[in-house]
Amino acid sequence: MDRISAAIVAKDESANLRQLLPMLRWADEVVVVVDARTQDATAETARAYGCRVMVRPFDTYADQRNAALALAQGDWVFWLDADERPSPGLAEELRQRASGRRAYGFRTPIRSWIFGRRLRWGGIQDDRPVRVVRRGWGRWEGVVHERLRVRGRVETLQHGLLHWSTPNLDAYFTKMHWYAQLEGRRRVEMGLPPQRLESYWAPVREVFRRLCWKGGILDGPAGWAFGLLSGLNAWVSARQHRRLWEEKTRMG
Repeated sequence: MDRISAAIVAKDESANLRQLLPMLRWADEVVVVVDARTQDATAETARAYGCRVMVRPFDTYADQRNAALALAQGDWVFWLDADERPSPGLAEELRQRASGRRAYGFRTPIRSWIFGRRLRWGGIQDDRPVRVVRRGWGRWEGVVHERLRVRGRVETLQHGLLHWSTPNLDAYFTKMHWYAQLEGRRRVEMGLPPQRLESYWAPVREVFRRLCWKGGILDGPAGWAFGLLSGLNAWVSARQHRRLWEEKTRMG
């Protein structure tokens, strides 16, 4: 039977790991790559559960994940974030599908809870990222919102992950500013100048996309809040992009 490695990248996730790792005892090994800036006991917690642990300075999420990919020894590597949990039936289905030899990767449905509420619309219903790859047949790419590229057939699992994302506004704002900074740097490094009036039309477009086009209005007050905050996110990203571009221009 093929061996399956579960892989996690983590920063200040000791509390989440204490909940997640007991749910991964079915995996043949668990690999955890810890951001060197971590200030809690993330690495110690992972080691206490018998995980293979690497602590490395953060450069990009793709590089962090590729470091875990290099560390893993299983025939397959299954990726989770520390705030995600495998749904009942996922482990059994993954074992069966991985032994079929038809696919080299699997998309994994994700059901998300935001602000403590299960959201079913707003674009969240489309979340089926590739999270499983046959080792040696894929690699993570991208600075922000990285993707697992698989060289071969990719299928979709029926069972997926439960994502306990952004439990409160503090968590949302922290994540928003962090990703805006990464995205702004990516655009500047690619030589992409800020678009005229982007900070005005991008938020409106994002609110419309979340609430109307993707049906987020059907999720009630929690969905409305998420849609409006997504607009704020687009505004912050546009402003951060312009600020970093202007800094680069001044420095020549």
